[in-house]
Amino acid sequence: MDTLKTELIRYFEQLDADAHFAFLEVQQDSRKSTIHALRVSLKRLRAFLKMLYVVDPSFPGKLALQRFKPLFAEAGRLRDLQIECNLIFKKEEQLNLQHQTSAQLDERIRHQEEAFKDFEKAFSISGLRESCLQAHSHLKHMSQATLHKGLHHYFETLLKELSMLAREGMSSKKRLHELRKRTKEGYYNLITIEKASPYLDISTDLMQPLETLQHQLGKWHDHCITGAETRKLSNVPASLLRQLRQDETSYLQEIRFQLAQLPTLSERLLKEMEALLAPKKKKIDLLQSN
Repeated sequence: MDTLKTELIRYFEQLDADAHFAFLEVQQDSRKSTIHALRVSLKRLRAFLKMLYVVDPSFPGKLALQRFKPLFAEAGRLRDLQIECNLIFKKEEQLNLQHQTSAQLDERIRHQEEAFKDFEKAFSISGLRESCLQAHSHLKHMSQATLHKGLHHYFETLLKELSMLAREGMSSKKRLHELRKRTKEGYYNLITIEKASPYLDISTDLMQPLETLQHQLGKWHDHCITGAETRKLSNVPASLLRQLRQDETSYLQEIRFQLAQLPTLSERLLKEMEALLAPKKKKIDLLQSN
């Protein structure tokens, strides 16, 4: 069996196990750290399945993603409130304000925790398990040529889309949200291929800017949802709302600079992936030439 294929299967099995373990953990305790671990494990696994659906269109990827949606969305509602409350608490400390606004959010967290517990009791993970078993089977029976060609097509399409979104990203919040999700998916799957490839590592000077961008987009998103939810609360200090707007603007300025670099970064990443996914002989020649 192709080494890349063997390692991809092994890595997928670990992603599957991590998500299952995180789900069991959150059933015992839905505190901030366990909800975060569940969301991250689901994001990584979902990104892999999206990639697999492009590599092998016969894989029922749409059904798999539909099965992810209820758990991911419900955990997301609680996770968003936890992020908002933590962010507002820190801003209150920074501005020497009483913790009245964060207390309102804390009360909403308690209600959402109860709603999440009720959801968990009714939710079955069996559909997700079935989709993961199907994904494992498709990977196992996929030819080496199909895998390498499909992976190249996936990354070529994704990295070109990132370049396009980089040019349009600042035009609207909707486009920035789309860029945020696609950047995170691409970052997770680049790590996947890097870990599965026995020949080359993706250059740090390429991965680091992408990681920074997805973190900055995530922080911007946190401030967006926090600002929107905070404005719905009662008696929120004007200084707190003003600080949230200023921080959101600051993140946008940083993101604007990073987006200017993304098209070039995407082109370089694509060349790197072409080297990683090249036939074995070319990889050996490339190593020798270095």
